[in-house]
Amino acid sequence: MIPFPKLGSKRSFPLMGFSWPCLISFLWLLGCDPAEQASSCPEASARKLEPGCSSCHADLVQAWSRSPHARALGDPRGGGILGDFSVGELRLGGRGYRLGRSKSGIPWIEVEDGKGKWERYEVVHSLGHDPLQQYLLRFSRGRFQVPPIAWDARPKAEGGQRWFALSEARKPEDPLHWKGRFFTANGMCLECHVTGYRKGFDPEKMRYTSRWDEGGVRCAACHPKVPSTKAVSSLDLCGSCHARRLPLRDGAAPGSLFLDEYVPRLLEEPLYRPDGGIQDEVFVYGSFVQSRMHQAGVGCLDCHDPHSLQLKAPGNALCLRCHKAETFDRTGHHLHSEGSEAARCVTCHMPARTYMGIDPRRDHGLRVPRPDLAEASHSPSVCMGCHKERGEAWAAEALSKAHPRGRVARGGPRLPYGPILAAARRGEPGAAAGLARLIQDPQQAPIVRATALLELPRLPLAPEAKARALSLASEAMGDTHPLVRRAALGALGPLAPRLAPRLLDDPLRSVRVEAARVLARGEGKAWERAFAEYRASLAANADRPGAWLQRAILEQRRGELAQARASCRKSLALDPGFAPALVNWADLLRMENKDLEGLRLLEGFRSRHPGAQVVWQAEVLTLVRLGRRKQALDLVRRALRRFPGSRELLLYQNLLEKKK
Repeated sequence: MIPFPKLGSKRSFPLMGFSWPCLISFLWLLGCDPAEQASSCPEASARKLEPGCSSCHADLVQAWSRSPHARALGDPRGGGILGDFSVGELRLGGRGYRLGRSKSGIPWIEVEDGKGKWERYEVVHSLGHDPLQQYLLRFSRGRFQVPPIAWDARPKAEGGQRWFALSEARKPEDPLHWKGRFFTANGMCLECHVTGYRKGFDPEKMRYTSRWDEGGVRCAACHPKVPSTKAVSSLDLCGSCHARRLPLRDGAAPGSLFLDEYVPRLLEEPLYRPDGGIQDEVFVYGSFVQSRMHQAGVGCLDCHDPHSLQLKAPGNALCLRCHKAETFDRTGHHLHSEGSEAARCVTCHMPARTYMGIDPRRDHGLRVPRPDLAEASHSPSVCMGCHKERGEAWAAEALSKAHPRGRVARGGPRLPYGPILAAARRGEPGAAAGLARLIQDPQQAPIVRATALLELPRLPLAPEAKARALSLASEAMGDTHPLVRRAALGALGPLAPRLAPRLLDDPLRSVRVEAARVLARGEGKAWERAFAEYRASLAANADRPGAWLQRAILEQRRGELAQARASCRKSLALDPGFAPALVNWADLLRMENKDLEGLRLLEGFRSRHPGAQVVWQAEVLTLVRLGRRKQALDLVRRALRRFPGSRELLLYQNLLEKKK
């Protein structure tokens, strides 16, 4: 638990937020220590499940037992290991591995450390089942790491039944080294492979005491003993794991409203393309809530069986339960040979992207192909998956001829948001007006409107446009959807502390916590509750450097610079390559008139981590403050060779060249 002062004291910290979550794909891992908790073993969990559910629901339990949920966590003692540990020595991804089994049959993995030495680890659990299986290794301080190799569980005829590398070998200081935090099961997505998870991270001892009730995703994960008093949808249940999100407390209650327990990522780069298509490993929630199907009331369980997780009908038959076959399952609609792979509804409306080497995931945005907007959206259309040699213009013309009325080709009456978000991110003239149209368009999905709200303050706006943007954000605080209300607080900038008290008693925790984040102080019962929830959210994420950065930002706002520096150091202790914390530390030195010391800090970090653009930018600004404009301009030009097209760096270059 992060140590916080008592509520009402002069040193209370009322800020919450996670502005700097990682920008790369996580490896979604899990695990526990069977020596510390016997009920984590699949056999023990099965015994626990049997008398409670099977006696009345044998058919449902039988369907569940064959599902990926049932196989989310395996015990090497229980026969859940798929990988061939008899292969001996391997070399994959530039690193050596040796595999074997102990006399008692427990698998082990030896990993080459890059210096000619080998380290042996016992396999504690298997992770997942299809199309790949990973393996959890026990480390010190309660950590569980996964090696960067996995077993391809697909049939041999499909290229499976082999070991393969998930990533290339990296140096120990690299954030993506396999012993780093992105490979730590406890803090990534462990909670989604077990039932009743508590992370239990102690930031003072830098130790995990992770616990869970049952291995695998079992009945209690979706059927809580105490049902929620609020209306909970299937998306609330499924979204708790099938989303890119941050938890608001350690040990979220099953069966709760999703936005009471989590903060989902919006349509940010590089997670999503400007048109909302999946880019990084974002799972399903953020895609599906963009779709017209979601807005029409379709939910997860309309297509997926909740226990077997199988589709409720095969192929196009699933879609044709609602969409007329004579209209949509014809060559005149999809423009391909009937019965072909290209004629499947999902081929064009749910294109797949492969993650973790061999795992294709379908985009649940269910969007209409728009090759005519591909260039403006900076997002290739799905047509290019098969027709890249012909180009987007050809595809756009083909669709236009086939659907001259334009509804299918153009996606209906809803304003396309890809070109608008792309223009905003490039800082094009008129971008603010486009964002305003999205924010005020009731046909847009709330996640799109929320994303547009947070893009507004990033634009260089004239005073009149800035006043309009603040007016839009103020109006959005009263929106019916919590994602929009929450984003409005982030878009208000300096006005946020003045207006945030309106949302301290919002019905949803994710909004209340954001209101507490933007306030420096408060009073009253609503404030006390929101601040307590904010405190719990920081504690729940105390193993993430972003949580400590946010604490540092709060302390900086309160003038508590020594405490803020300590929080920056804690953030960097968790991840030495976490550039935002280093930049914040340099800014603290600026406030103490120690720019030279901050410059040395930035230069040293940049030499170790040259890919951190934000550090280059901070160093340029520091040089300008020190009056070293020529040196700053030289640095900007070097940075642009590394980060071509960066809006911020181009702006710096223009300003510096004008003042030469």
